[in-house]
Amino acid sequence: MNKILNTSLAFIIPFFAVGQGYFTINGHVVDGETGNALAYATISLEGKPLGTVSNTEGDFEFHIPHRLLGDTLVISFIGYKNYRQSVRDLLTDKSPVMPLQQQVLILD
Repeated sequence: MNKILNTSLAFIIPFFAVGQGYFTINGHVVDGETGNALAYATISLEGKPLGTVSNTEGDFEFHIPHRLLGDTLVISFIGYKNYRQSVRDLLTDKSPVMPLQQQVLILD
């Protein structure tokens, strides 16, 4: 019985320890001109394999490890310029609106 209990604790305790090292950023991605929500925009940390996607209303919730507090949040969407902002600056705003500006590319 002790083996089962010890084995169970060995798998459960790390999940609680890891879960305490995160903070959450909530936001809303919109078109900078019209204010319309941008569904399925990509939200990530610059140069890191960590990210999420906005929902159909342009809202997102992003869980970021505390050790990445000094990084830059990047939001990208086809046809728009990338939006960049310091993660640290986003912590003071509970639900920031992130306007993306359209970018016209002329192809040959």
